Amino acid sequence: VQAFLVFMSVAVLPFFLEQRDVFRRERANGDISSCPYVVANFLAGLPCITVIALVSTALVVGLADLNGFGGFFLNLWLSLIVAESLMHLIGAAQPHYIIGMALGAGLFGMFMLCEGFMVVKGKIPAGWKWAYHLAFHTYSFKWFLHNQFSGEDGGLVGDSILQSYGADDVDVTQCVVVLLVYIVVLEIGFYAVLKIFHTGHRS
Repeated sequence: VQAFLVFMSVAVLPFFLEQRDVFRRERANGDISSCPYVVANFLAGLPCITVIALVSTALVVGLADLNGFGGFFLNLWLSLIVAESLMHLIGAAQPHYIIGMALGAGLFGMFMLCEGFMVVKGKIPAGWKWAYHLAFHTYSFKWFLHNQFSGEDGGLVGDSILQSYGADDVDVTQCVVVLLVYIVVLEIGFYAVLKIFHTGHRS
């Protein structure tokens, strides 16, 4: 569910590029600056992301009888915010939405392959270990595993499943912090690209 919803974040690009052109004109006229736009754009997206995360969590946790509604929701919510922030940065840094969608889809696909689900951490080739640590999917996936299989609610084979995926020592607080850091860094990157390259003046 997380991987699908995160992947679908690429669909925001065509709409965002329309906004970017308006921002460029308004900045050239002196009606707006980069920082207020970035903050407003971030805050405006939160209600929709919250609804998507809440409805998806209610459906998945309810129908599949999963553990930890609150943990599942918070994990999914933060992951979607990271994905949106990444697409904002990509959208600001490239000239055409097709290029941005291809780049975003490629990054999300690589992150999914290296998060430790399709290929467990111990079997990821040494040359790709950097992608395992870079992918925000990794921290979200470990958190989901911990949420479902840790403790008494994890069932008889919960500990074995966690060990097989190398997720028997997950620090949830660390996962939350990593996702929050991703959000801050990506939004700062988004601001920097707008500030430097989207002045509205012809070079």
